[in-house]
Amino acid sequence: MARLLRTGLALAAILMVAGAPLAQELKLPKTEEEKKKLSGREIKLLRRQMKAREDEATAAYKNAETAFLVGEYDKAIEEYLSVSREYSETSYRMRSVLRVGDVYYRQKKYERAVSYYQRALRVPSELWWPEESKEDYARADYMIGVCFFDQKALNQAFAHFRRFVQKYPDSRFVDRAYDFIGRGNMEMKRYGQAIEAFRMVGTARLTKETRRTVSPGEELYVRVDDADVGLATKGARLPVRVTTTGGDEEQLLLEPLGLGSPIFLGTIKTRLGAPRLTEALEATFSREARAGIEKRLADAETMQQEAEKIEAELAELPEPTEPAEGAAEEETKRAQELQAKRQQLTDQRKKLQAAGENLRKQAYSALDSAYAAVEKLLTEWNIEQAEPEQPETPEAAGGGDAKADPADASGGENDEQAQKADTLSDVFTPQQITEVRDVVKQQPTAATTFKYREAVLEYWHNQLVREHKTLDVNGADTITVAYTDHHGVEESGAKRLDALGIASDATISCVGQDYESSVQAVILGDEVRVRVFDPDMDRTAQPDSLDIAVSAMPKRQEKEDLTDGKRPEAAGDEGEETAEQGPNSVDLFVETEEEEEAPPLVPEGAPSFALKLRETGEHTGVFTATFATLPEDPNSPVAKLALSAEKAVRVAYRDDRNPGHSGAWVVVSEVDIVLGAEGEHEVIEMQESKLDRRSELEK
Repeated sequence: MARLLRTGLALAAILMVAGAPLAQELKLPKTEEEKKKLSGREIKLLRRQMKAREDEATAAYKNAETAFLVGEYDKAIEEYLSVSREYSETSYRMRSVLRVGDVYYRQKKYERAVSYYQRALRVPSELWWPEESKEDYARADYMIGVCFFDQKALNQAFAHFRRFVQKYPDSRFVDRAYDFIGRGNMEMKRYGQAIEAFRMVGTARLTKETRRTVSPGEELYVRVDDADVGLATKGARLPVRVTTTGGDEEQLLLEPLGLGSPIFLGTIKTRLGAPRLTEALEATFSREARAGIEKRLADAETMQQEAEKIEAELAELPEPTEPAEGAAEEETKRAQELQAKRQQLTDQRKKLQAAGENLRKQAYSALDSAYAAVEKLLTEWNIEQAEPEQPETPEAAGGGDAKADPADASGGENDEQAQKADTLSDVFTPQQITEVRDVVKQQPTAATTFKYREAVLEYWHNQLVREHKTLDVNGADTITVAYTDHHGVEESGAKRLDALGIASDATISCVGQDYESSVQAVILGDEVRVRVFDPDMDRTAQPDSLDIAVSAMPKRQEKEDLTDGKRPEAAGDEGEETAEQGPNSVDLFVETEEEEEAPPLVPEGAPSFALKLRETGEHTGVFTATFATLPEDPNSPVAKLALSAEKAVRVAYRDDRNPGHSGAWVVVSEVDIVLGAEGEHEVIEMQESKLDRRSELEK
């Protein structure tokens, strides 16, 4: 009993000692000396003690966030700065100043944004702030580089991003910083530096996580890491095969990062369309074809030289004479042998000359055939070459009649044209290319025209390959990248495979009669025209279809109060600005939990109906449909909406496959119904909207 009593007293004493600091509130240290004296236990106690104050700051901060997200920027700045002043002892002192920089960045006032990001960095971090506040400093520093990048001060942005990755090596923004460096160098055509930057992130990361999809129109990045082949090839390019389940197959040559480097990188453009094997275009005037033409000409030149040697040998031989009557038999025999030798050399010379001329004709014919093959392929692919403007004078087009070959001439002009062919330019104008294409169809290539036509074809062919070498995909495709490893530790010729799918962020808008310009309102009695752009829904060779939800809801009061004709910009109403800024920076302005919650397809309780949209053609990715605001049939789906001037039309599309969100997303557009003057139908233009966040916040 005594032992139990002693144990109980000891436990009570321990609890009293441990609980004493909790009952007594710690004072926040004011000087650096006081902060240095804080123990780890005291820092933890201060964080617990400051939690209530942090929660108060959070509530005030959310009010400022709401103003920012609905586009009331002046009010947002005022409230952010108020939070920074009133809660200066909390982590929101720095975070609010950082957010002011975000507001100015959204308004593209980059210099003011940079000034506030720098002010945020100067706010001292306190020991009792939450641990996650450290990342706010990294983001402020990162956004300074983004501002430089968006101002096209690329060298300044590169320098800042490089300092950033050294200062914050563990930040989640490091990959994005390297991606900005890579994309900037690509714009400046400094491909070596771009490859080096992309190497730090594997490939260009355009979302928060590594991409496993590609959107039609984007560049597909391919990277191979193989130390063995890097040492073996010594700078040679590495071939990989890129195929789609839809039938396209392309060879991509990866460039090594450096001599002996184990890293190889390459890109290929993607295109929404029917498969067309651009290897066929490459083959029309391939390296092998050019080598064949050059070999024929070289062999012809060799034969010509041999014929000239024989000609010289014939010249050295004495002229044959008829032996005199009664000449000795030996003299007669020598005359006959001389005659026979001359005949033999003459025949040999003619044979070489004929063979050489035949090889030249074959080379010229091969060049004409290459022109014809390119023309045929362009016709099959339905590719129209832009017609150049006709020059005012023949000299403006390089001289001569447009129907004549620029390198063709006769008489005394042959020397001038031959000299022109020997000093050919590396660049030809569209006018020159068109002239040669036209004349090749009418006049076969000759010796005087060959060099010029060959140079023009090589330049034109390379242009076509660069422009039209694409990986053609549709929304149902899977892309496979195959690389044959001939130097691995496994069996020689082992294949390495990787695969990715097709996904793109959809947009929806109500548009005018041109089906391009967005509208803000539609006259009651007119039609509502809906346009959805979603390339990954193009899945067959025929025009496809998709469904959207059309609903009616009360008109928002704030729209009616806009007397100056201006519409506040919502966070989702980015339009083209979002595409320019890219996901590297824009997604920083939206809280993670808000991004993860998609808006509803149909608002709760709102009348609605499903509308089917048809693709505008084969492989366009654009889907359109119309419906009347006043139904002719009382039983039609539109009648459910009961549209009037007090209502708005909401169209929404569920985008099941998109790279911008972790799951399915819903894109929304709204238009007001208004009464027209004297029944005149009209539309009011507005910015294209992906999502109106103002509506979501109100709900």
